[in-house]
Amino acid sequence: MRVTLVTNTPTPYRAPLYTELNRRLSEGGGTFTVVYGARADARHQWSDVEPPTGSAPSVFVNASPLLDGSRVAYLNPRVVPAVIRTRPDAVILGGYAPWTYYVAAWCRLSRTPYFVWSAETLDSEPVIGERRRRRRPLLRGAAGALAYGPAAAAYLAEMGVPPSAVTVVGNGIDIDAFALRADKARGQRDELRQRLGVESALILSVGGKNVELVVAAAELIGENVSVVVVGTPGRDLHHPLVVSLGRRDSQEMPSLYAAADCVAHPTRLDRWPHAINEALSAGVPVVASRNTGVPDEIFAGPGSGLVDGTPTALAHAIDLAIHVDSSSPKIREEIRAPLRPWGIDGMTERILAAVERAIAG
Repeated sequence: MRVTLVTNTPTPYRAPLYTELNRRLSEGGGTFTVVYGARADARHQWSDVEPPTGSAPSVFVNASPLLDGSRVAYLNPRVVPAVIRTRPDAVILGGYAPWTYYVAAWCRLSRTPYFVWSAETLDSEPVIGERRRRRRPLLRGAAGALAYGPAAAAYLAEMGVPPSAVTVVGNGIDIDAFALRADKARGQRDELRQRLGVESALILSVGGKNVELVVAAAELIGENVSVVVVGTPGRDLHHPLVVSLGRRDSQEMPSLYAAADCVAHPTRLDRWPHAINEALSAGVPVVASRNTGVPDEIFAGPGSGLVDGTPTALAHAIDLAIHVDSSSPKIREEIRAPLRPWGIDGMTERILAAVERAIAG
């Protein structure tokens, strides 16, 4: 079975999944090839990532950036011959970029089944207007859809995709690899906290999602907490409880999670963020809003939980989380255990099962 994925740019999070998909298909004499729209996207800090040695075969198409250079627009129709050359039995289309429609048109003409891998939720994207009119035929012609999580599946249902055609695959990472890096960093936990000037419980905010609410909750807890904000370049809240680090290299993140007592992510909108994957993989409790796009059961571990968007509710949940003894390897495994079904192995199984059903049918 030959499967081709068309997506935007390489990221460090997807490489392990693509490698595992390639390994599994290669065992049966098949192939998994990734056609990238571009080598980089200036919006992300991993803008110069190259697929690692041993990963799935990669093809790069020179996509044209928007005039302001702030993001990449995949308008180049040469993505179609790049896909054709891989001779796919099935195609996976990552998202709704313009090239998605070019490739889908070829798939329909050649009777090659295709899947749409969708992250959109009802909160992130309205199902009305021009985009709805454009996306409905794309989804209607697909052999199936791959949804990030339950919220993404709800969006697809609203767009008219039958539940039987939707596979919730997750948006996971290599849990054990990240856990190993975070556990190793725990040896320097006290040193890092000292460098940050933190002597109290450390609440980590990754991306500064609704950080004003986090600060309000921290004020209710009292002076024995600090809020460390990472991933928001140029932003300083000028608050005595806040340490603003700005954007940091992804290689530093395991150490920051190891230094934290909990991660607060009361976002107003998200589509299964990797901050939650990383924190739980590191064995750090996560307190989040109900708008993350992540299955509720992932927050079933010690100290983790879902809260409503009030300072009092968030403060209560954080206070419980920071008193969890995550120095214990047993507790850390209990924190990450609910995430494990959504790791790389589970994602691989669900994607391949969906594709195999489409080809067999």
